[in-house]
Amino acid sequence: MKTLFFIVVLSTVVFAQTYTVEKVRGEVFVQKGVSEEWISVQKGMKLDKNDIVMTGEGAFLQLESGNKSFLLNADAALGLDRIKNIPLNDLLLSLAREELKRINIENKHPEIKNTAVYGSEVSGEESMSVDDNLLGERRLNGAYQLAKNGYKESAVLAAKETFINYPYTLKLVDKRLFFVELLDNLGLHYEAMDELKSIEKFVVNAEQAKIIKNMKDGISAKIARD
Repeated sequence: MKTLFFIVVLSTVVFAQTYTVEKVRGEVFVQKGVSEEWISVQKGMKLDKNDIVMTGEGAFLQLESGNKSFLLNADAALGLDRIKNIPLNDLLLSLAREELKRINIENKHPEIKNTAVYGSEVSGEESMSVDDNLLGERRLNGAYQLAKNGYKESAVLAAKETFINYPYTLKLVDKRLFFVELLDNLGLHYEAMDELKSIEKFVVNAEQAKIIKNMKDGISAKIARD
């Protein structure tokens, strides 16, 4: 009986890591596992947690896994391993690791230049090149959509990973501020404050500076009450 129970549970876990493409519109591609090849996504295709999907302008992708559905809208990229709930303590540990990586990136790349272009064959017929900066922005959009689908902790981690792997995105102040709000709403006030201090290095106008000051004042008041 115990053996049967273990098999049932294991089967459930494996199934939950598999996704079926229920709907697709426009240009949608996937990188399978460790492959750098972008393959065109078709309805009915099976994807797993090791895959990365990307939608183009005006495109969308709807995935099904068991009784759960996930919609990825246009101009976004997402690793399917991020479609999950993360316990807050696990998120804190992961953020600490990513923060060390981010500091190292900023020290090595003060100019924040990242203009690599990745090209690969698509469906064996046409070639697609993805500018690294564009892919970074799309991964931030993917993290944003994770949050909108209720995976807020996972969205924060996905965003942090994007800042590490795509240094150009560190300059995207307005988008970074969204994830500061997420941290604050999750009760991670110290982490939100640290992120604001990092963002200040990239402020380009008075409006952004004012927003950051107001956010710092509000978060400081919450820290004082803790």
